[in-house]
Amino acid sequence: MLKLVFISILVTLGIYFSLHGSFFSILFYLWNAYFRPEEWVWSDSIRALRLSYIIGVYAVISTILSKKKFPLGFYSFILTAFFLHTLLSLIFSKYTDTIFNEWIAFAKIIILCYLILMNATDISKIRLTLLIIVLSLGLEGSKQGWFSILTFSTAANTNSIPFLGDNNGVAVGMAMLVPVIVLLAKTSSHRWHYLFYLVIMVGVIFRVMYTFSRGGFIALIALLFAAMLLSKQKFLIFFSILLFLFMALLILPTSFWDRMDTIQNYDEIEDQSALGRLHFWNVAVKMADDNPFLGIGPNAYPLAFDSYDETNGAFGRNRHVHSTYFGVLAELGYVGFFLFALIILMAFYMCQKIRFFLPSIPDYQPLRQTVLALEISLVAYLFGTVFLTFQYQEMFWHFITLIFAAYRVFQQEIRLSVLDVKKMIDLPQSSYH
Repeated sequence: MLKLVFISILVTLGIYFSLHGSFFSILFYLWNAYFRPEEWVWSDSIRALRLSYIIGVYAVISTILSKKKFPLGFYSFILTAFFLHTLLSLIFSKYTDTIFNEWIAFAKIIILCYLILMNATDISKIRLTLLIIVLSLGLEGSKQGWFSILTFSTAANTNSIPFLGDNNGVAVGMAMLVPVIVLLAKTSSHRWHYLFYLVIMVGVIFRVMYTFSRGGFIALIALLFAAMLLSKQKFLIFFSILLFLFMALLILPTSFWDRMDTIQNYDEIEDQSALGRLHFWNVAVKMADDNPFLGIGPNAYPLAFDSYDETNGAFGRNRHVHSTYFGVLAELGYVGFFLFALIILMAFYMCQKIRFFLPSIPDYQPLRQTVLALEISLVAYLFGTVFLTFQYQEMFWHFITLIFAAYRVFQQEIRLSVLDVKKMIDLPQSSYH
């Protein structure tokens, strides 16, 4: 009953703020998407409201009525190109009827990305969007992480987060949150805010670890080293890594380290999961070779697997590809893989350009710090999804879109700076004349 009251209050607040502008309706949608309130209550009362559908429709209508301009640029063009490619892949797939609903789910994600681009027009809105994601997803993840720590758990935490998938998806999603939580902590205005985010961060890190996911562990290591390489505070980051490793050695059970030790044993016969992945990737290449332009269709790999499996089911039937990159290659072909890779490379390019070309003055620090956090999150995604099918996951696309939105803000800031310089140059000339 108390949970239902709590959720009802949050929904009421979401409705109230949504009436104040399209941007708040998007925040309300993101809260619903990451928090999943229907999973918190025992009854189906929240599920019956169809919040996701209603909030989504309202967000689209309110954005249209606000007459916000659709952002034109190479980033929106390439996002649209990838989206249209998935549509063509769907249409010409042998499995159109079966995968149609999953494509519709991806289409909703891309529509929300467009709405974010149109509404997140300054750095404060981008950071508020990240805050909502952290509070909606990170609090629950942190709670479970701390529970595992305080109970000296020796087993993996198998509590799934539905939209992230199994333990591997949970691990990568949580790892992507870590740099954003650090961002919020570093830029907090009060000491207790900093401590609050610090507690969340530790819990989220150990939530990753207690999934016993090798991909999640690799994602954590990757983001820690990326933070050390990209940050100016290299000594502090290095000390934090040592502290983190010391805590992990003290807290994590032997069963965790035994699981991580299998990362280096991919050539051993007994590690069937590793051998299976190599086979699945080989099958993906065969699919792409047969369908180089459009692939076999989004989310169609399990459906087509048996017809390409030459081992006659030695690794099972209707298996998943267990890799984002080979998944994109098989399902969208070489053209789709190129577009997907281009989006990621473009996101890194934007982050680098913002950090290197934006003046190092206090007014611009929030934007620089935000793209640094998103860049490190993207590194965690790249390494963590080598063994995980995660290409249509909404969290990844939201983070990519926020990088695009940050780049748009950067272009506006540079444009204004140029105008200010021109005014400063023109002013003496006009007064002289």
